Amino acid sequence: MLFDVEEEEEKKIEPKYFEKQEIKLPMIDGIDWSYGLMHLPIKALLLDMVVDFGKVIHVEADALNEIYLGMKEDIMLLDQYRIRVHSMENSANFIGATVLGGMAKILENAARDGDIERIDVLHDIFLQEWRSYKMKLSEAILDGQPENKKQRIEDYTIILAYLELLRAALEELDIDEMDENMAKLEEYDYPESMQRNIEKLSVLVMNMDREQGSILIQELIKQAKENAEWRDEE
Repeated sequence: MLFDVEEEEEKKIEPKYFEKQEIKLPMIDGIDWSYGLMHLPIKALLLDMVVDFGKVIHVEADALNEIYLGMKEDIMLLDQYRIRVHSMENSANFIGATVLGGMAKILENAARDGDIERIDVLHDIFLQEWRSYKMKLSEAILDGQPENKKQRIEDYTIILAYLELLRAALEELDIDEMDENMAKLEEYDYPESMQRNIEKLSVLVMNMDREQGSILIQELIKQAKENAEWRDEE
């Protein structure tokens, strides 16, 4: 019976970026594909997860670092640090990045035990290693996707329209519309400051965070309008 259920799940879940047939998993330093396949045995879906992981690497690192810096003033943030690094541990282990997962586990345990000295020693080292996977994954997987070729923004009104549609979908928690409009926004090549916010927004949409998502969308609308005005003056 369990086998039948799993077969049905395979039929329902389709890869976003890769075809199911003839998948060859590339060699990537620090990724144990056999471990990742224990969690998600369909190669195309596992690569989808790796792509999504790569998109939010800097967002997750920035969020953890913000909590770490805040701990200097408010030790009560230690539990938030533990929760965040635990989430990063799970994400890393899920795709087979067991070295990252192991480092995150050490930090999680240190946060649980209140061992600030150990966190101070390992925090920057962990984030440096974590961020390094952006380049590793880009070279091996992300740059090879046709979908990863970004479009130049010719008219910012298109971006503004997608942001408004996404805001409405997020307010209603319309998951299909949220995913569709977020995917459309990710197709474009943005200035660096906007790109970071697009990456952050992708995480908020994934987590269905209406409050913070709406705030960030408003910031992106402001940035889009400013870029449109700057382009008009050229």
